[in-house]
Amino acid sequence: MDNFRNIGLIGRLGSKAVIDTLKQLIRFLDDRGLNVILDEKIAEVMPGHGRQTCKQKMMGEICDLAIVVGGDGSLLGAARSLRSQQYSCVRR
Repeated sequence: MDNFRNIGLIGRLGSKAVIDTLKQLIRFLDDRGLNVILDEKIAEVMPGHGRQTCKQKMMGEICDLAIVVGGDGSLLGAARSLRSQQYSCVRR
């Protein structure tokens, strides 16, 4: 993880298990001196987190790594939000 300094965390809303996992991840990343940035939607359901937050679309610009906690839908949704515009396909 030496190359990753800013780690974005995204999670599926409405799941206590996801929130618990995110809290464990935050502790793990903190212990390694990494900067944790929460998706603003998940941050709303984690009062008192004390972390920087941002929209998922911005996370792709400021984070070196994004970790998604949830199911396939969460992962696919995050991938759509995080993808760089320069790699978007354009049909002509």
